[in-house]
Amino acid sequence: MDHLTETVHLNREVELLPSDEELADRVEANVPLTGPELSVLVAYAKIDLTQALVESGYANEPDLELSDVLADYFPAAATEKFGHHFDKHPLRSEIIATRAANRMINHSGISFVYEMQKKHGASVNDVARAFRAARLEIGVPDIEGNGDFEAWVEGAQALRALIDQKLS
Repeated sequence: MDHLTETVHLNREVELLPSDEELADRVEANVPLTGPELSVLVAYAKIDLTQALVESGYANEPDLELSDVLADYFPAAATEKFGHHFDKHPLRSEIIATRAANRMINHSGISFVYEMQKKHGASVNDVARAFRAARLEIGVPDIEGNGDFEAWVEGAQALRALIDQKLS
């Protein structure tokens, strides 16, 4: 929470998140964060990761083929008619970074990128590249797409392990 307060101006009071003292009391009492509290943190973590990916230049990496991200983002009719213009879209980097951040956090959790950076000395860009490569390699389904929660959990666990291996 401290990191999100510094980077994306999370206001714990406004968002009704517990103070450090309240968190310490909860840890002592073995009381976890509530669903709404976790939802707020997920939203802010996605904002933070999106900003970091935009700043890192992830969407402009010359060896990454990311046109599929834009094609999946827009409706099929728009992709069919205007897909050849997507690489020039003024929000191209932001769309790609947002999609990448959402997928990384949805599949791997709000602390995953930080864990991988700390464990491997990797940049946010390195983690995103490893995530994309691993996701394409094992074909993890989006939970939003098919609702098969068990397949998603199994895929997310395999994905985390493969990313960890790719960064090692």
